[in-house]
Amino acid sequence: MRGLGIRSKMLSGLYMLEIEQLNEFSCPVHTSRPLSWKPPEGEIIKFNFDASFQQQLRLSHSSIIARNKEGLVMVSCTYSWENVVDSTMAEARACLKAVSFAEELVFQDVCVEGDALTIIRKLQSGEEDRSSFSTIISAIKGRNTRFRTLEFRFVPREVNEATHVMAVEGRKHDQAMNWIEEVPREVERIVVVTPQTRPKSIYHTINQRGGENR
Repeated sequence: MRGLGIRSKMLSGLYMLEIEQLNEFSCPVHTSRPLSWKPPEGEIIKFNFDASFQQQLRLSHSSIIARNKEGLVMVSCTYSWENVVDSTMAEARACLKAVSFAEELVFQDVCVEGDALTIIRKLQSGEEDRSSFSTIISAIKGRNTRFRTLEFRFVPREVNEATHVMAVEGRKHDQAMNWIEEVPREVERIVVVTPQTRPKSIYHTINQRGGENR
């Protein structure tokens, strides 16, 4: 009886090995393509935003890159905020800056895109927001009538890499900075920009740090 038990276990082991080998040959190999940023359609200008948050300093840096249907950079900027309580509020303020920036530039058809899922969901929802940053969400929604079309989209961090890198680089500057038709040199490896090789920075000396766009 003992010999039969050992033989049964051996046969069972061989059977399982054959099943595993068959699965290796029969299962198709799935190769996922890397996600990448996609240009908007038609006359829409896409504003990607992100934020870098420094908890100990209660400081955040917003970054925004605006691109057209050809993927060309229209404008980009970094902006500092003080008295930021958490990373979610940092993202909310970055989104508000993106919408305000689009309004200042008088773009009519705008898509605001970022990897802040909580913020995007609240902006897409018709329900009243009661979070700690509800005033920022209300301020963003209140600007909807100032555009012909205004859409909010969520994308993974991989797609939003350019603005993420730019937000971290923004820590090097204490004042708001803008680049016309370009991005900072550190971001050029990610974004396809216009032929100029050196970005032209526009320094804003107005004391807007930590202020709220109204």
